[in-house]
Amino acid sequence: MHMNQAWVDETLAGLTLEEKIGQVMLTCFFDFSKASLRVNLDNLRRDKFGGIFHFGVSPDMLSTHLAKYQAESRVPLLFASDYESGIGHMLPTGARFPRPMARGFASDAATEYEIGRITAEQGRALGTHIAFAPVIDVNTEHLCPDVNVRAYGEDVETV
Repeated sequence: MHMNQAWVDETLAGLTLEEKIGQVMLTCFFDFSKASLRVNLDNLRRDKFGGIFHFGVSPDMLSTHLAKYQAESRVPLLFASDYESGIGHMLPTGARFPRPMARGFASDAATEYEIGRITAEQGRALGTHIAFAPVIDVNTEHLCPDVNVRAYGEDVETV
């Protein structure tokens, strides 16, 4: 038995159906101001989300808030963000890389590996568990702003 398996089994058995459903859901926090801290904590407690997707904020403020949310959560929270162009895509500091469309055009697997490694290291240093990157959309509709530069290209093999 894995050393944490007993804790997992006990915790899962103690969750209500609502709490179990919440464990597979993330909420988005746009505001990490001092004023929003209590509101965000209240929302987490009420809605029983299993994690938080963050948007732009300073790394210090993000780390402080995530630590407070984690400390008050019965089940460890997962933290996620959209780092498709590095953590600088969501934070004012950290590496920011060209958009995937440009990188797909360059078609350099070694560079992609390094971008992934750097993004993972920087994201982990912030406490992020899930990076929604790389995006594997295929650019099939050139006028669609949701895909366009987020896609490595229009060729499935390239993507």
